[in-house]
Amino acid sequence: MADMKQRIDGLNRRREAAAAMGGEEKIHRQHNRGKLTARERVNLLLDSGSFQEYGLLASHIGQKPGDDITPADGLVAGIGQINGRPVCVFAEDATVLGGSVGEINGQKRMRMINIASRERVPLIALLDGVGFRAQSMLDATEGAPAIGHILAFARLSGIAPTIAVVMGACAGEPALEAALAEYLIMVKGVGMLAAGGPPVVKASTGQEVTKEELGGVSVHGEITGMVDNSVSNDHEAIEAAQRYLSYLPTNAWSYPPSVSPCGAKSGADETILEVLPESSRRAYDMHKVIDCVIDEDSFFEIKSDYGTALISGFARLNGHSIGIIANQPSNKAGALSGPEGQKARKFFDLCNAYHVPIISFADTPGVMTGPEAERQGSLKYGLAAAYS
Repeated sequence: MADMKQRIDGLNRRREAAAAMGGEEKIHRQHNRGKLTARERVNLLLDSGSFQEYGLLASHIGQKPGDDITPADGLVAGIGQINGRPVCVFAEDATVLGGSVGEINGQKRMRMINIASRERVPLIALLDGVGFRAQSMLDATEGAPAIGHILAFARLSGIAPTIAVVMGACAGEPALEAALAEYLIMVKGVGMLAAGGPPVVKASTGQEVTKEELGGVSVHGEITGMVDNSVSNDHEAIEAAQRYLSYLPTNAWSYPPSVSPCGAKSGADETILEVLPESSRRAYDMHKVIDCVIDEDSFFEIKSDYGTALISGFARLNGHSIGIIANQPSNKAGALSGPEGQKARKFFDLCNAYHVPIISFADTPGVMTGPEAERQGSLKYGLAAAYS
């Protein structure tokens, strides 16, 4: 009995040490940057009491005897529920070796991806890491974990929803995961996505750039269109991920959940007559028209800063989930150019994969022309979207 109690006490001490992550000093530093820790993010994301962690007591493969323990090897991973529905999640822990990816860390990611693929449940990646941990990857075999989990992450798309949330400066491996996700959120001011960070850019090209200039929200939200929604802090990021999932089914073999219908906003039948102009040459805001049709306060816009002559997002109609594609007459008369076309194509594919019906609000002169529009690929992308 005494021996068993000692073992249990020892196990509990190891669990407490792992839950302490990188220690009070590093946790305090994370908070001073306006960021939550990996464990705080997971607890905020999932239903209370639903998290079942995988690999809590894991550590890195030491290079020599006596190497320090790396709690959970810098990755909080497991399964849980959001609004009663199952999800897989992993969160990079920036307090442990910068959330970098070593062999064990990579194996835990692969495990979560495999479970999500097998069980056909959404996968959420909370990213705040610096990429591969070189000292732990020197002896890694090809495909473990450097390549294998990236390919598996990509193959999950269209099977179950994949979400990436960029909550720190991410370069290399986490940036690849973010690029492959079906839905991407970035926290303004702290989030960054790039193949290599500013030091790597300076060493390789001689250019000095800030994180924001290299791969911040202004780049990936407005220019590349990689970011679907930008938010102000970690709490808003978690809320966006939860709301996004509420419009989609658990996987491609099920249908989107419905809620109790609440009807359009009061006075919508009169408001829409005031919004729509008598002259076809007058501009108006299509958002106001959409609000008159859908269930009140149900519109969740995606890529609002990219391809702004087109509106895309999810909403509810009589409680049912729908997708919305709409020209925006107040911006370039709603004409389609390259960004609008790519934005529409991705949204069509997403709705098609998860059985979400699409309602189109059309008011456009067609495909945009002009030097800038042609360089953006108006003919290739705009025309493809117009006939999707």
